Parts: sequence; structure tokens; C-alpha cells
Amino acid sequence: MKILIPTDFSENAAHAIKYASVVAKALGAEVKLLCVCTPPLSRNDVAYELIEAEMSKAEKAAHKELLKISGELLDAFGVPCEKEVRTGSTVYEIINAASESKTDLIVMGTKGASGIGGFLFGTNTGEVIEATPCPVLAVPADAPIALPKKVVFATNFYDSDIQTLKELSTLVNKLNAELILLHVSKEKVKSERDTIEAYSKTVAVETGHQEPFYYVLQHDDTQKGINLFVDSVGADLIALSTRKRKEFEKLFDRSLTKKMAYQARLPLLAFHTT
Repeated sequence: MKILIPTDFSENAAHAIKYASVVAKALGAEVKLLCVCTPPLSRNDVAYELIEAEMSKAEKAAHKELLKISGELLDAFGVPCEKEVRTGSTVYEIINAASESKTDLIVMGTKGASGIGGFLFGTNTGEVIEATPCPVLAVPADAPIALPKKVVFATNFYDSDIQTLKELSTLVNKLNAELILLHVSKEKVKSERDTIEAYSKTVAVETGHQEPFYYVLQHDDTQKGINLFVDSVGADLIALSTRKRKEFEKLFDRSLTKKMAYQARLPLLAFHTT
């Protein structure tokens, strides 16, 4: 397994690196640290040489900082790291780096804003979640540095979620964690039970995860319903699927997943489905 950890050397990114290192050690995964240096936009030819000099300086500083971080991770977690510095658009280069190295998981930090209008470092995180086919783990700044033991996967019973659950089940089993399936319904809960029971049986057959726990929660607001549920069961990681808006009647579309990544207090694992 290969894990890519982009960093801008902020506190949020540093926290995500530590979280990713704990996960990587448990999974026996390879780790790569990535820093993207973005040049300023300028149409002034006179300024070009100055910009080029500044970018060269920034790249050297980034290499030095990555070397320091990789040494710290080896000492603290026993996790060796590859290091790479790229120049260009942050989101674009992260996606390219993940594709070129056949990354299995991207781990990025967020500020974990508590309100709908909250601002955070997670802008890039949200854009990466939307654009990459690779699973992305968004780690809030105050998430405990510990392996997840109880994982909630929120589903609307899409067939495409089965493939997500295959990947998620493999990860959950390696982490020796508990998997819980959740459906938030705006309808009466009783009317959904037969559907989720049948879906759970399909999941067991397709994933080999024989007894996943499943719940139906009635709530008018999907996001609030998820947050209430994870608090009630003491979950420490939320998993969701992202989809193209035009192709599905949406419950967990890309915009909700992105919003959850911005606001979640818990790490959010986003899978891209078609």
C-alpha cells in the first residue's frame, strides 16, 4: 500500500502527517511526503528572473524541511518516507503525483471548522477529494493521533457503494476496527429497515465482512444526522462516497462530502465512485 501525504508545513499538515504515520505503520504502507511550491502569477517579464530565483530558494527550503520531517517520523514512528518537491498548482500536482506513483491513499489536513461558513486550510483538501479517483483521508487539526477503532460508513444503498465497501472492509480489517453502516433517512425509519437489511446481506457476501452493524437514523438534515450518530456510538472515523452530481439522485454527493471534510471533528475518509 502507498500513502501520499501533501504538506504546506502548516500545523494542520503536521498533524495530518503524524496521523498518517500511525496508520501507515499499522498497515505496513509506503509513505511519500509531497510539497508543492506554487509560483506567483506575473505578466511582468522584468520580474521573471526574480520569481525564478525565489522559486529555487523555496524548493531548496522545502527539500530541507521534508528531510527534517522524514527523520522525525523515522525516529518517532519507525516509518521511512520518500520525499518529493514539485512546482505548479497545488491540487493539480497532488493529483498527478498520486496518479504517477499509483497511490492508494492521500492523507491531508483540515482545520475542522465547526460552522457552515468556516474557513480552513481544507480548501485544497476539498478540491483534491472532488478531483482525484484516489481515496482521500481528511484529518482535522484536533483529531486524536490514534488508530481508528470504530468506523461509520454512511450509505444511501447505491450499488457503487459496494465497491467502496470492499476497499473499506479491507482497510478496517487490517486496522482491526469495527465497521458500522449508517443510513440517514428523511422518511419513517420503519420503511427503510427491509432495504438496509437486504443491503447489509449483499455487503456481507461481496466483501466477506460477515456481520457489519447497520443502523437507520431518521433526520431531516443528513449532515447533522451523521454527526449525531457518530457521537452516540463513539465513532472515530467517518467514511463516505463522492459522486458526480449529474449522474445520481444525491444524498452523499461531492458537495456534501466536501462540506463534511471542512466541518468534521473526526477524520473523514472519502472514496470516489462512478
